[in-house]
Amino acid sequence: MVCKTKLFPVFLFVVILFYSGGCQPLPDRERVEKDGRWYGVTDGHFGHDWWHYYKRALSFADGGFWESAGLDLQEAIRQRDDDKRDARKFGMHFIDYFPHRELGVALYYQGRFEKAAQELEISISTEESAKAQFYLDAARKAFLEKSQKNKNTPEVRIDSPQPSFITNAFSVPIRGVASGEAFVRHITVNNKAIPIYVSDREIGFHTDVPVVPGENKISVLATDLMGKTFQTSVTVKVDRIGPVVSIDSLISDVLKGFVFDDTGLAELTVNGQKFFLNGEQRFQLPEIHPEEDELTITATDLAGNVTRARIPFTGDAEVTGARNLLAQNAAFSEIIPSKMQVFSDSIVEGFIFTKESPKGSGDRLYAAYLTVSADDSPPLIELNDIKLNNSEYKVTYLNRWHIDGKISDEGIGLDRLEIDGEQIFRAKNTSEKKKDYFFNYLIKLRKGRNAFTLRCFDTRHNASSKTVEIVRKIPDIQKLGSRLKVAVRDFKRDQVGDDKKLSYGFEDMLTSEMLELRRFEFMNMEIAELLGNTQNIDCFLIGKILERENSVDIHCSLVTNESKILAQMDVYGENVDKSLLKLLSRGMALKLVDALPVVKGEIVNIEGKEIIVNFDSKHQVKEGMELIIYEKDKKFTEMGWARVKYFTAEDLAVAELNKDVEPKRIRNGMGVITR
Repeated sequence: MVCKTKLFPVFLFVVILFYSGGCQPLPDRERVEKDGRWYGVTDGHFGHDWWHYYKRALSFADGGFWESAGLDLQEAIRQRDDDKRDARKFGMHFIDYFPHRELGVALYYQGRFEKAAQELEISISTEESAKAQFYLDAARKAFLEKSQKNKNTPEVRIDSPQPSFITNAFSVPIRGVASGEAFVRHITVNNKAIPIYVSDREIGFHTDVPVVPGENKISVLATDLMGKTFQTSVTVKVDRIGPVVSIDSLISDVLKGFVFDDTGLAELTVNGQKFFLNGEQRFQLPEIHPEEDELTITATDLAGNVTRARIPFTGDAEVTGARNLLAQNAAFSEIIPSKMQVFSDSIVEGFIFTKESPKGSGDRLYAAYLTVSADDSPPLIELNDIKLNNSEYKVTYLNRWHIDGKISDEGIGLDRLEIDGEQIFRAKNTSEKKKDYFFNYLIKLRKGRNAFTLRCFDTRHNASSKTVEIVRKIPDIQKLGSRLKVAVRDFKRDQVGDDKKLSYGFEDMLTSEMLELRRFEFMNMEIAELLGNTQNIDCFLIGKILERENSVDIHCSLVTNESKILAQMDVYGENVDKSLLKLLSRGMALKLVDALPVVKGEIVNIEGKEIIVNFDSKHQVKEGMELIIYEKDKKFTEMGWARVKYFTAEDLAVAELNKDVEPKRIRNGMGVITR
């Protein structure tokens, strides 16, 4: 009897604990009818597991019963906390499980915006989803409007390029950070939108901006959730005209000339001797006594353009005769000119030396050298690396070309050079109207034939011209046929409520957007299956679409033919119509391309059938991606394939060579590019 008395309080405590929620499931909430439809229902037996509460919460949410939905979601989170796509229930049964996201949505519709934002942030931190991002922006904006705390505009800091940046590139990478108390939502660079999927108080940006010769103003505009904006800019100077090297005739064994560049000279090398010029626009060459049979001059400007001149040196020069002429008269053989007058016009050029006579004589000593010439010969244009015969042209696989060479004139001197009407240089004064100029000009090539016309004028307006034809071919490794072959399967659809066919046609829209972006080679699934040719398809784009009363939630995966998931992404929209569906398909295509960009790298080591590849620090290369190995020759010859296995601690990719590739054919320094 004593034992029973002692045990009774313990038994009573357990009963109280059981019914107070310690281990006992919440009592079943009654389903609710609204407009002829029942909410708060699940399929089959309600077993009080986390997925049962989650499913019932979604049903309550569909009817707008947010408080009931929130209670079920809290119980689901108590049993399983993390948001996860394809969460395993038991055995081989999986479910997309986003309790924090759905709780955030329920709190949003209850007007508890700050708490809603917290739940949505938790969801995104564990498993990103477009719906969570959509409602996080909405919750943050609603909280700002309610609290009226937003007073400041956003700010933008451009980290690169720095002001007064000079380059010869065709595009400039711009990096920076946009920030704001009211959460930055949009960033545009020169009116091009930077992909941003959710607002934040601080967002870094990085994009490449095309630039043209001259000054380029690059503008960055940031907009926060409240619509406030801030704009700043940086100016980049682009110069693709190399320094001009002007050489006087060699006098005996002395070289004379100068180098000039409007942007500014950085460095000059003459037969190994370096001169650092620190932005000087004009530099007079010092008198150089060549000790070799050839002079080599390399001039580099501040933009990185390089002009090279190679001048054979024989020790003889056309002006040597003038010195000999003076030396033949004994009276003047010892004269060292103290003054020199140089004059030139269209038919006469020369110089006069004057020197005071010995003391007391009062006489002046004169020596003159004149040349009279009709000068009716046009200048001569010589180009490096380009044949200009009528039946021949230059072929390249590069997207740019250096037109470099030499122009010369046997007459009085050169005046200017133009390429397609753009002035490459013009002599500014008489001293610059020399007879030999070396030049360099960087041009961008489009696919196919590219024609450029050079026109050169001397000081007497004699002109000559050359037309350069360069054919740019696209390397096979860069053609669409070398990219992954992708087929789109019909997406699986689930509807909540009546089938309003909100998402019908999405697959076709997505395919069209992907074709326009030209990242993958798309295959027709129906034709491939009909011909039994599906083995040639590298990847399949599969997806599922959940349609609710006024929203669509679309998720897709790019899966290899070996069932390896390369990328997953989703889009979400409400108040769906055809225009929004097209916008969602565009967003999905951009996300897919962003997840699997075309990236180049270099082989740094080979270990048996594995290669070690170094990519850029922001490469976005993923395990399972295929790489094309190529020779860095003029044609970028393909050498084989490899597949990325994993990444080292140093962020180097380890890739396994395709079984058909002989390791001995592969060597360090070869290039790779993602398929």
